[in-house]
Parts: sequence; structure tokens; C-alpha cells
Amino acid sequence: QALDLWVFGPIIGGRAQKLTGFRAFAGHVLLVANASYFGSLSVPLWLVGGAMGGVCAALLLSAGAIYSMINAPRSRRVLILTVMPQFLYLTSIPFFMATFGASTGFVTAAAIAVGVFITYCLSTWQRMNEARTAESAARIEAERERQDAIRIMEGRSAFLAAVGHDLRTPITAILTGAAELERGATDSSARAHARLINDAGFMMKALLDDLLDHAKLEAGHMTVDAVDFDLRELLNQTVRLWRGPVRAKGLKFRVEGAATMPASVRGDPMRLRQVLNNLISNAVKFTATGAITLRLNGWAEEPGGHAILIEVADTGPGMTAAQVARLFTPFDQILDGVSARHGGTGLGLSISQQLA
Repeated sequence: QALDLWVFGPIIGGRAQKLTGFRAFAGHVLLVANASYFGSLSVPLWLVGGAMGGVCAALLLSAGAIYSMINAPRSRRVLILTVMPQFLYLTSIPFFMATFGASTGFVTAAAIAVGVFITYCLSTWQRMNEARTAESAARIEAERERQDAIRIMEGRSAFLAAVGHDLRTPITAILTGAAELERGATDSSARAHARLINDAGFMMKALLDDLLDHAKLEAGHMTVDAVDFDLRELLNQTVRLWRGPVRAKGLKFRVEGAATMPASVRGDPMRLRQVLNNLISNAVKFTATGAITLRLNGWAEEPGGHAILIEVADTGPGMTAAQVARLFTPFDQILDGVSARHGGTGLGLSISQQLA
């Protein structure tokens, strides 16, 4: 065993994939010697134990052959060096049986069984070798595809970051200019045109933000902060923000369960507000009559924390099962013409789900 450790040390220690030179020759000799010594134990079993010893010898040699087959992955040479001594001793079983007076029928049956076992071992090793080769090739291909995907994502993220930076400047200029035009407008027509430019600028900014957030989430670069903030104030601000658009559409805006909300919480207020705005925005888009309800529910949860459930319900037309299945698919707007009527990219719910 000490000699084995020295000869196969480079492989065991991970310093080499295969042996070369004298170590390779010594390794081959050791493999044959170990297998031959193990198989030779069957001889005294026959000589000392007779027929019962022969049964033990058959089990011993079968186990040795299976062990050699399993531990010779992708190396036909190692297989031959380790399994051939076991096979040679196995082929001696019929001769030992004849020596101990077994009938011709039993000797013939044993010879056939030995031949079938050897064939089974070799065919099994072949299938295992093919499976290992296929697995290795699949692993290499998967790693290559993963690296390609990483490069593509990094390139796309860099491109979107550059485009986002380049687009934010003119969008900011458009919004600033529209505000100045509206402030300095002398008649209602000019103010209406300025508001139209302002609305278009905010829509462009929202689309750009969604695209950049989606790219960050896909690349795993989205950051979520953990800061202390007033949850009740955040919800109050959100309700005030949407009360105007909801009333302008002739809808009612209800809030239920506000008293159950804790005041001070820890999390990312900006991302929470983003999710709420996405959900309420969708409710406003697809509700023609009725009401939009913001349901709030909070309860104490050990140790010293709170569980919070926020729901946005509306009286819109509802969705089919097929539409629900596609609800969180990026860029997929489940109703035809949604983009033309309401704008958007189909990313809001996908981003909200991943943030949540």
C-alpha cells in the first residue's frame, strides 16, 4: 500500500492526470500484482474449503471483477490490467469443480455462467464508458454555453448601460424643456402641447427604466437595499400619487386594512414603491368601471418582526387561464393591442415578480 501511494501520488494529489515514465511502468506492474494477489486467494479457498470454499471463491472473484470494472473509467488499459487476473481465476472454476468430482453437466453450466458473467462485465463497462464520455462532453458543452451566455449578458448589459446613459441626458433635457415651456406658455393650447411633450418624456423614461431593470435582473446585478423607512408614509404617498389618475378615469380608489401596517420597517422603499406602482398601473389600465382596492394586512411574526400582505384588486375584465400562465413572461402583453392603447414594454409584472 505504501508503494501504491508513492507511485500513484501525483494522481491522488491532483498534480497530474496520468503517469509517465518509470511511474507509469511501476503503476502497471502494481495494478497487475494487486489484482493477481487478490484473485489468488480463491486457490486456497478451493484447496482448504472444498466445494463450499469454491462458492466463496466464486463470490470473491466476481466482486473483484466488478470492483475492477467500476474503478477503470475511460481507460481500457487499466481495465485489462486489473480485471484480466480475476477473469483468469474465474475460468479456473470449472477445472476445480471437475477436480473435486462435479458431474459434467455442472462443469458445463459453470463454464457457461463464467462466460456470460465475463461478457456482461465487459459490455457493462463499455456502456458505462460511453455514458461517462457523453456526460463529460455534455458538461463541457454546458460550460461553453454558460460562458457564452455570460459574455452575451455582459455585452448586453454594457450596451444597455451605455445606451441608458446616452438616452437619459436627452430625456432629461426634454422633460426640463417641457416644464419651462409649460411654465412660460401664454395660452391653453401652448400649455397642452407642453404637457404632451412632458407626458411623452416621462413615458420614454419609464420604458428606459424598465429595460435597464430587466437587464440588471437577468444579469444578476440588481441591488436591493435594506434601510429603515416608514411603511405607512410610503403607502400614503403611493395612494396620493394614484388617487388623481384613478378619479380621472371615473373609478373609485379604496384602501383596506391600513391600520394593520407597522410604521417602521426595514427594506428597500424604492423597490417596494416600484412594485406597487406597477400593480396599480396595470389595475388602472385594464379597469373601465368600478373600483381599485389596495388591501393591506399585517401581523406580528416571531421573533419581533412582521409579516405583510399587500394586494391590488380591481373590477376589470379578468383573464383566462392561458393569459394567467403568460402573466409574468417578459415582453409578453397578453392582450393584442395593449402596447398601442396603453404603452409599456410588458416588463412591469416580470420585474415586480423578480423583485418580490
